[in-house]
Amino acid sequence: MEGIKRGSVDLIIIRIEWRYLKKLCTSVLTGRGSIRLSFFHPDYREVSRDRFFHSEVGQELPFIETVMIRDDGKRIDVEIGGVHILRDGEPAVLSIFRDVTDRKQAEQKLSESEKRYRRLVELSPIAMLVHRDGLIQYANRSCTKLLGAASVDELLQQPILDFSPPAYRDAVERRIRALDGTGIFVDPTEEQVVRRDKTIIDVEVTGVSIQYEGQPAYLMMIQDITREKQAEEALRESEEKYRLIAESMTDLVTVLDENGVVKYASPSHESVLGISPETYQGRIAFDVVHPGDVRVLGSGVNSTARS
Repeated sequence: MEGIKRGSVDLIIIRIEWRYLKKLCTSVLTGRGSIRLSFFHPDYREVSRDRFFHSEVGQELPFIETVMIRDDGKRIDVEIGGVHILRDGEPAVLSIFRDVTDRKQAEQKLSESEKRYRRLVELSPIAMLVHRDGLIQYANRSCTKLLGAASVDELLQQPILDFSPPAYRDAVERRIRALDGTGIFVDPTEEQVVRRDKTIIDVEVTGVSIQYEGQPAYLMMIQDITREKQAEEALRESEEKYRLIAESMTDLVTVLDENGVVKYASPSHESVLGISPETYQGRIAFDVVHPGDVRVLGSGVNSTARS
């Protein structure tokens, strides 16, 4: 599109491509080849007036985004740029319009999608953080709580290795190297984390390489498994305690699973019966019971299982 006459409130059209005329509709034209500033959205008219009328010949008009209004009221997002020229001895503007409506709509959808995703991440019960170049760039609420920080600001730009005990730092660095490249996922790994108050907790960590704010980064998902580890340790200690008791007894002690398979036989089996405990393990308990006692033993086992 070409044209403008300095000192007039009308843009004087010298040439306009048909595809733009068709997009804008002919009713934007007035008089003989002129076009009103109402062609632009009210929010952009003053900017357009200044660009068109307050520039010198030869001055370039950088591309800016603006909004135009069709005669049916529909908004059109455009980029407009140009240069002031002389045409037939009169000041004029050689302008280039780019319809960016589809692009702007796509950007809007992407922005809305990113906002929804960010809200999901922010409210997730799973602790998540993003780090790049060894420094924390983002942490959600759950991560802030997990690491014992009063606010996310206490975590931002902090070295990621500061939250790993020395024994785990090599493993963390190996995981980061394994994530070299966008979209790479690492399997869950159990390790430990140092909180802000210097207490240590057990966690399960997974990670994936991503693009964050246009640059490569790493998204880590952290789950506190301290209670599970404590429960496992308590169970192990309990089992060990009862095993020591059983191995010190002269009575015969046998542990069966729900199918009646022997999972454990105390050492006393060898001293009392002359049969090693390993002989019983993995066998059906009733296979080593005298046929006359099977019914009585079965009744006792069933009664114990129900209780």
